[in-house]
Amino acid sequence: MSFSYARQDDTVELMVFEHYGRQDGRLVERVIDHLDNRHLADLPEFLPIGTAVFMPEIEPLRQPEDRLIVNPWDR
Repeated sequence: MSFSYARQDDTVELMVFEHYGRQDGRLVERVIDHLDNRHLADLPEFLPIGTAVFMPEIEPLRQPEDRLIVNPWDR
């Protein structure tokens, strides 16, 4: 849990990607919907320099499972 601060031409999407290293699922929406980030809805897409964005702890992605793929034409 930490705050990130907007630099020139930053968007919430870019800040989420830089912080978490991914942007999958509803990650951006979860950051925006956090109580500490309600002020973001009133701001333009390109955030003013120095805007604080709270980055909550988010569970890591599940590791992909190793699965055997069998095709019908394999014998």
